[in-house]
Amino acid sequence: MFTKFGRIAPSIKPSVLRYFYCDLTGDASAANTAEEAELDLRVKQFIEMEPEEPAISIRDFREQVKARCAEGTLIPSDEWIRLQFWPKCKTTKTALQYTGRLNIRFMVQARQFRKTHEDAHYTAAIFRYVKEFAIRFREHSHMFCLDDKHRMKIGEPGFPVAAAERGRRVMVKVGSSFDVADHDFTKFSMIPSVVLMNNIPQDITESWYRGKVYVSLKDAAFESSSPIRHMTELSSILSSLQQERKIVLLYTDGGPDHRVTFLSVQLALIALFLKHDLDFLCAARTAPCHSWSNPVERIMSTLNLGLQCVGLMREKMDDEFEKTAQRCKSLKDLRKKATESADFKSMAIDSVSHVKSLLARLFGRLELKEEKFTILNAASEEMIGEMMSVLNVIEPISSMESITKASLKGLPLLTKFVSLHCTERKYSFQVKKCGDAACNICKPPNLPRDIFSQLKWIPDPIPDSDGHYKQFSSLYGTKTSEDYCPSLKQKNKRSKTLPFASSLRHVKNVDMMLQCEECNMWRLLYSKQRLLASEREKLEEILNDFSFTCGAPLQDLEMEGKLADVYTRNISCREPVEKLYYVAKYPAICVYCAEPMMGNMDAVQQYLPQCDVCKNKPPISKK
Repeated sequence: MFTKFGRIAPSIKPSVLRYFYCDLTGDASAANTAEEAELDLRVKQFIEMEPEEPAISIRDFREQVKARCAEGTLIPSDEWIRLQFWPKCKTTKTALQYTGRLNIRFMVQARQFRKTHEDAHYTAAIFRYVKEFAIRFREHSHMFCLDDKHRMKIGEPGFPVAAAERGRRVMVKVGSSFDVADHDFTKFSMIPSVVLMNNIPQDITESWYRGKVYVSLKDAAFESSSPIRHMTELSSILSSLQQERKIVLLYTDGGPDHRVTFLSVQLALIALFLKHDLDFLCAARTAPCHSWSNPVERIMSTLNLGLQCVGLMREKMDDEFEKTAQRCKSLKDLRKKATESADFKSMAIDSVSHVKSLLARLFGRLELKEEKFTILNAASEEMIGEMMSVLNVIEPISSMESITKASLKGLPLLTKFVSLHCTERKYSFQVKKCGDAACNICKPPNLPRDIFSQLKWIPDPIPDSDGHYKQFSSLYGTKTSEDYCPSLKQKNKRSKTLPFASSLRHVKNVDMMLQCEECNMWRLLYSKQRLLASEREKLEEILNDFSFTCGAPLQDLEMEGKLADVYTRNISCREPVEKLYYVAKYPAICVYCAEPMMGNMDAVQQYLPQCDVCKNKPPISKK
């Protein structure tokens, strides 16, 4: 029964159970009454009919009905259909306008909240400057807002999980709730990467929420979101556009794959700049915990329209590969098995391919301002390799992962290009042609000479006397710095203490670390109680979806049991690695930048290890 019909809920109707019994046993006896016979026929038709994808909005519902009707049939308007629903709140005055003929209403699964950050005002000024820059060069610019939707977890065979995020509106039958399977413990997942190509308005007060939406679906296990993959997919979008423009502006949420201070992100941006022979490229980002301020974030709620009441699960693989998958506890284990067995990787990809196809069909029916979404294929390894090869124009690079800030010293041509053509800030990264005819890396400018001469770096915000930041027009073309970035200013020392006196035992009780997405430093986790292996696995699953920055309290995750008493120190970015890291005998890293160090940490008896880049900084004693 389970193989054919799946899990049977305790509240299932007797008529459905009667159908299951007759189907499994071959019982063809007649019904006891005419009413029972009619009910059995309805159940049979419902179960055996071809399943259809649900309507994802009133507009989509109307279009599906229109497609079924004969040509010329009068179809009610969207507003008339909306008023046939049940009202969200019966006590309001507008509830009188609803008829309730369609036994459906909207409900919200959970509330959501936002956090504040000291750089929120500063980054808002940067975004305003980017928009004003885009308007100034409107005829020569493309502007894109990029973000990854929260990963959609894919259930195991026979155990689907809900695709819609918690806290989103879904349509349910009146008097019922939307019950979903456990989201927290699945091995496979899908990540939709969303790109909003903005229609740049003529005035900054006009809407920036208009344009073309592109969605690419990535298998999180084998098509991970990386900077070079994002830029490869954006390159495909640029190549498909009929109108070629040589100024490209990007705005992101600053996740690990968009963090403009990361060298891997900077190299991917330079590759995009070179491949399309751009004259100017700027990538800016939001403040931490402020991804909601990115215009593309509003697309996520639209995507959730296509996910309401949709369950996702993968298809079953061969028994041998299923046993292998069951032994994998995380994405890391899945990727390791895939490198050991090409057949396992192929079967695993095939098992979620129908999920990707389903999501592509659902998202393809969505639209923004009456313009349909475009669904893209995730960039393949071959396409990514071609994108990376563009950097060979500057200097041969074997792989993105092999390059670090410290290793840039061994790449003099790349270092020179970055110093002459790039401007790096905490919240932005800009690349511009030098305009020098003798430059053998960047080609001559494509823009008309009078337009290119007006191209200057987008300035850093500087406070004005009224408490706001100065206008873009007053700063454009002047030399600025990020001295006024609040998080970079000298701050008063905060309390770094834990609820208990930390020791090596408290570190080993968790035996796990988190890497800051802002400064790349490793931070220890502490617990008074020793975690079991199963509790560590659960903690790792939770932290996989946690965007960590130095000082962020884990208590915001509202974990339960022993996990509720796991802590990190309240320290700021770029503060040295904690001494207990070295006492715990973890792999040797630089105490100032966390770059891996070769050799044994005991080689330097008196001081903690420092890399060549940080060797001029004051040594830190082990004691």
